Amino acid sequence: MGVAAKDSPYASSRHQLVSMFGRQPASHRATAPYAKFGTGTRDQAMNIFISKEHSKSSPVIGNPGPVYDPKSSLGTQVSSFNTTLPTWRFGSVNRSRLGIRMTGIHTTDPELIPGMNVPGPGSYQQYNGFGRQPDSGVASNPIFSFDKSTRDQAGKVYQSKETADSFAGRNVPGAGTYDTYSMNGKQADAAKPSAPNAAFTKANRFKDPHTERAKLLPAPGDYVMPSGQGRQVLSRTQSNPKYGFGTTERDQRDKMFISKEHEKAVLGREGPGPCGPASTAKSGLGKQVDSMASTLPSYGFGKQGRFGAKNTNSEGPGPGAYNA
Repeated sequence: MGVAAKDSPYASSRHQLVSMFGRQPASHRATAPYAKFGTGTRDQAMNIFISKEHSKSSPVIGNPGPVYDPKSSLGTQVSSFNTTLPTWRFGSVNRSRLGIRMTGIHTTDPELIPGMNVPGPGSYQQYNGFGRQPDSGVASNPIFSFDKSTRDQAGKVYQSKETADSFAGRNVPGAGTYDTYSMNGKQADAAKPSAPNAAFTKANRFKDPHTERAKLLPAPGDYVMPSGQGRQVLSRTQSNPKYGFGTTERDQRDKMFISKEHEKAVLGREGPGPCGPASTAKSGLGKQVDSMASTLPSYGFGKQGRFGAKNTNSEGPGPGAYNA
């Protein structure tokens, strides 16, 4: 017998239908986009830029219109584009405090009275109008003086081309003052090449150069021939080895090691004999001088007096002095 769907405990969870509107919880279903009415004001909507064409078609709303606040041109100008004109007013200085302290003309301190302690017309120091002016506000006029140069120096000053043409040739040396050099021989002027010159030879006709050169060479007997025996003094000549008789003594020769077989042949030659100073037998009694021999303990008779022991024990208590 089957169970009705409404009586099944899984009927509500297994056959529950989810709405297709709104956000879809199932991952295999796409949530459709949705639109809603905006909550912004009209002023905010008008400030949103959509496109250039929308901006041209929309009326100009951001302008303030004819509600401008013109500022006064009198007094201090708040705009940086307008210049504030200087202002003048009547002074408020107390006349009764005239001459208290020295002050300037444009002061606002009532205690500083303008016009007091000002120097009179004759107190100013007037500088001379001639010469160099120490005041920076006054320009110094140019100074002219007579020239101190000589006529020769003045004639060398270039003034114009016409003046230079009129003095042309004045300081040029005359025709006879030039130092002419000879055209023959070597030319001292670098601009003129020296012509080649030829000369007769001065050598003797009957002198053979080979004979003259041979006269300067040494004769066959003038050479110093070093000996070929012994040590050669010339670096290109090799010195041969030389041999000589030995000068050592027999005692020195016997101490030379030649080979192990030679050493066996002379074994014991330098050793001391049975009666030599090294063969003296040391006594086995008493202290041993040889470190390889042990010194045995020794005993001796005592040297103390006979009655010394009795006198030493005389101060001890007697047999009946003990407390038993």
